[in-house]
Amino acid sequence: MYRILPLTGQSGGLATMLLCIGLTLALSWLVYRLVERPMIRFGRSLSSIGDAPAGYSIALKRFR
Repeated sequence: MYRILPLTGQSGGLATMLLCIGLTLALSWLVYRLVERPMIRFGRSLSSIGDAPAGYSIALKRFR
């Protein structure tokens, strides 16, 4: 990003920095919504399986 909009120490540099922070936050939120939340739900569904082997459920409880 900084190759396209380099930080020069002028007021345009502040705009570049704010743009990068905004893009980073937006991308972070998107990844959380599209990747993290579904994987958390999937993990919870795995841990609630009643017919899993005994050692499997004990291992899962250790990571909570």
